[in-house]
Amino acid sequence: MSVNDQIAAATEELLGIVRDYYKDLNGFIEDMLREIESLNDKMNQINQNWNDANFDDFRNSVNVKIRELESQINRAKDLLSMVKETENSFASALAILRG
Repeated sequence: MSVNDQIAAATEELLGIVRDYYKDLNGFIEDMLREIESLNDKMNQINQNWNDANFDDFRNSVNVKIRELESQINRAKDLLSMVKETENSFASALAILRG
């Protein structure tokens, strides 16, 4: 095999490697473009959902949740008050027992 044939064979092998690399790279780029398009579609759907949202219903829902939370907080305050009263009663009883 002549030097020229060896150079041609090495060049052909190198071209094959470069072609495979670009084929893989093109596949990667196509996958990324599909993913970007999918994410863009999802963001557009979210945006459309926000545009279609009835904010009066949303506000009413939030207000209901706030009232429920307020009720739970008030109940917790009542329970804490009862614990403090019991603690005070216990401390008073203990003081009486100690004399």
